[in-house]
Order: sequence, then structure tokens, then C-alpha cells
Amino acid sequence: MLRSALRARALIARVQPHVVVSTSPPHIHHLAAWFATRGRDVRWIVDLRDPWATSLPRSAAADAAQRSRLARSLIAAVERLVIQSADQVVTTTRDLAAP
Repeated sequence: MLRSALRARALIARVQPHVVVSTSPPHIHHLAAWFATRGRDVRWIVDLRDPWATSLPRSAAADAAQRSRLARSLIAAVERLVIQSADQVVTTTRDLAAP
């Protein structure tokens, strides 16, 4: 993720786009975009295609990494960071858009 963020940051500096769009899954792409766009004069749009922390599907909830309170708390904190930092969030369903 850090390597992707650094490469994206260098590309943003070179190309100077007006907009950066991050899409998921995997949701780690959004965190890389968050790092890449910090301090840059560029709009960041998050394309949220699947549920993340707020409404984990059963298959993800069964994942051992997401069963612990610590993991769920960290995932929720990163989700909040991404959603609050983005200039715009695009979702595929109304349920994902609901606060």
C-alpha cells in the first residue's frame, strides 16, 4: 500500500491531474489514495463498490482477521478517515450511501 501511495504521489506531482479516483475492493486502495493526495491540489473521489466496515457481509465477518474488536475498530477508523477526507464518495447502492 505504501509503495502504491508513493508512486501515485509522484505521478500526481508529475501529471498534476484535477481529480484522483480510488475504487474498491480491495479497500486498501482508498488508504493509498488518501496518502497520495495529502497536501496536493487535487480532488479525490472514492468509488465505494462493496460494503466496508459499517456493513460487513457474512463472508467477511467470518474472516478471522475481522472477528477481533481491535481489527473491527481499526477498519472502522480507516473507513471514517477515508469517507471524511474524500471530496466526494460514489456508491453502487443506497444502502452503502446511508450514514
